Amino acid sequence: MINKVVCILFLIVILFHLQLHSEWIHNGVPICIDDSSQSAISLNYDNLGRAIIAWQDKRNGNWDIYAQKFDSIGSIQWLQNGVAVCMDSFQQYSPQVSQDTEGNAIIVWGDSRAKVYAQRLNSSGNTLWTENGINIGLNLYECHDPKIISDNEGGAIIILGGKLTGQRTNIYGFRIDSTGSFVWGDDGIVVCSDTNNHQNPKIVSDNEGGLIVIWKDSRDTLGNDFIYSQRISSEGIILWTSEGVPVCRSDNDKYNYEIASDGANGAIIAWQDKRDYSWKVYAQRIDSVGNPVWLEDGVKIAKDNVEGFYPELISDGQRNTIVTWLHSGYHIYAQCLDSIGNIMWDSVGVRICPYNSYQNYPAIITDSSGGGIIVWEDERNGNKDIYAQRINSEGVSQWTPNGVVIRDTINDQMSHIIVSDNHGGGIIAWVDKRNGNWDIYAQHVDNDGNTGIMKINNTSAIENNILYVSNKNNIVSIVYELAKQGNIQLNIYNISGQLIKTLYKGVKRKGTYKTEWNIKDSNGNTVPDGVYFCILKIENYEIAKKVLILE
Repeated sequence: MINKVVCILFLIVILFHLQLHSEWIHNGVPICIDDSSQSAISLNYDNLGRAIIAWQDKRNGNWDIYAQKFDSIGSIQWLQNGVAVCMDSFQQYSPQVSQDTEGNAIIVWGDSRAKVYAQRLNSSGNTLWTENGINIGLNLYECHDPKIISDNEGGAIIILGGKLTGQRTNIYGFRIDSTGSFVWGDDGIVVCSDTNNHQNPKIVSDNEGGLIVIWKDSRDTLGNDFIYSQRISSEGIILWTSEGVPVCRSDNDKYNYEIASDGANGAIIAWQDKRDYSWKVYAQRIDSVGNPVWLEDGVKIAKDNVEGFYPELISDGQRNTIVTWLHSGYHIYAQCLDSIGNIMWDSVGVRICPYNSYQNYPAIITDSSGGGIIVWEDERNGNKDIYAQRINSEGVSQWTPNGVVIRDTINDQMSHIIVSDNHGGGIIAWVDKRNGNWDIYAQHVDNDGNTGIMKINNTSAIENNILYVSNKNNIVSIVYELAKQGNIQLNIYNISGQLIKTLYKGVKRKGTYKTEWNIKDSNGNTVPDGVYFCILKIENYEIAKKVLILE
């Protein structure tokens, strides 16, 4: 067989390990596979390709908090199986994580003493505050359900449910700086002045340094739960009416409410609602000054009589909102609403996966092109596996009709979460029982539905290093020029992100170098036809050339 080697002339320059691929592997990268159980994962991914993941971990007998850092190619950055955030003798649970612009993390969690604690880790995974964390809401009799976002200044804003001795549960806010000091005072701020019970807060950034909070509210005299909202500035100032703005006050049960930015300093809220004696999904938009924009008590997402559960939502970046939910037939559906609450797609929603299997727990991120990427739990193979699908702005599936498999090995995997990779794809993490215990794995899916490949195009700061690739007689000639001395690696990867061959690893001085690849792998076998990548790694950034081998 005569192979033709074609060099595709484009250059991808990636800083801080933002690169095409490497450690991502089929069925996911192990984040923690310690011989114990892990659960309750939280994941934060920034625009420089740094991911911080936190979880509760039982390796020491009690539930403790651990964390791990990995980069855009799935390469683990801290200790194997994670670094300890809190190993106090009490039980710790449900961590939430934020990240600052320097790659440091602040993690907040609940404690079995009905307390909330927080800890800061630097970019190397070392704890920076008091051992086992700082007590948030020290003077509260009890507190729980913490949520966190970065304050964009090295600290974080934490919202939680709590109460003083003898009083009802309310929502409190705290801002903590990079040193662990309380910016809004040790006692924080009260989010809602109403004296009834308020609990289970959820938050989203207002994109101006503050945030918008929603919560379950029991001020109704008939015993129904309402949903209320509030906006808080970065200075801790309550911006809407002190008692909160009503999202929905219908006389019925409401559960599983979620919040997303509307892209205009307001928020979109979706929830499941039993006002018609069966569960339906509703949504409401609150603008930046606290006015409900859509119908009073919300817009019904699907115009049918079929029940809906577990809504999740995103803003598509064009003032529209995409909501996904679980249909009562255990299928995943989605719907789009415009900025004034009009339904944009089929009146009953768009079915995401037509395969006749048990599907559950949808989650969604933006695809950066007006559509979204949806992941869900799927039992088509007998186990609980994870699948994904991308839909465009018209609600049309962009990948294989029944979805792309994210993980389908033996035993179950569940409790998946997905965050945007900021380039049209997503990072997915989940708990996984392939090894007998509940472990944690992660995977990347790109905008085209490929797993294990990170496609990023960032042409900034090349620092005069150059990579050329050419070919003749089935020999790939590689010439690279280094602007200064440094540690380098020159590797060949296939389209799945697997390392095919290392051509050089070590220190090179400033200068121009040439090497050749004979299109054979590390075992001396000629590689099959397909797409390959020649990747030159120089200190903390990389350059790539794409090579196409054809018969």
